[in-house]
Amino acid sequence: MTEKIYKNKNFEGTDWQDIALNNITFQNCNFKSCDFANGEFTNCTFEKCSFYGVKMNGAIYNKCAFLNCKVRFCDLFTSEFNWCKMTGTYFSDCEFVTVVIKGGNWTYTGLSYADFSKREMNDVDFSFADMRFVNFQKSKLRNCNFSDCILSSSNFSNSDIRDNTFNGIDIQTVNLKNAQIDLNMAVVIANSLGAKCFY
Repeated sequence: MTEKIYKNKNFEGTDWQDIALNNITFQNCNFKSCDFANGEFTNCTFEKCSFYGVKMNGAIYNKCAFLNCKVRFCDLFTSEFNWCKMTGTYFSDCEFVTVVIKGGNWTYTGLSYADFSKREMNDVDFSFADMRFVNFQKSKLRNCNFSDCILSSSNFSNSDIRDNTFNGIDIQTVNLKNAQIDLNMAVVIANSLGAKCFY
């Protein structure tokens, strides 16, 4: 890449396999059917970009920002997002089973039906995200923020969800069977059932 900022570019079908990019900004760009496999992206920003059918498998994103992007039918197998900012980005028909998320800001994201089962995840801010039908079964979560998320029909069964924040959520359709919870989560559950908690 020869420039630091790319605006309104059509990169459809571009092969960037194994590429290493640093400090590049893309605004309103189209990445349909691109190949990002095994690439490494550091401090890159994608703003209002469209990803459709992109091979992102094995790619590593370090402190990158995906702002108000659309990510659809993309291959995320073994991809890593390390302390990334994903604000407002919407994922659909993407497989998250092997995706690694280390910290970061995932506020206002669309993650419905994502599978995060059997995962360890720390320091991720999911507040205001759409997480309907998301699966966290048998996961261990620490210092994550789910405040004001839409968690309808999500699954936290057999998970360890102590030391996380769940303020302002509707817990009534969330599956918490055999989940390990702390006092704050117990209060959230009690309040959802109409109880008044004093402690």
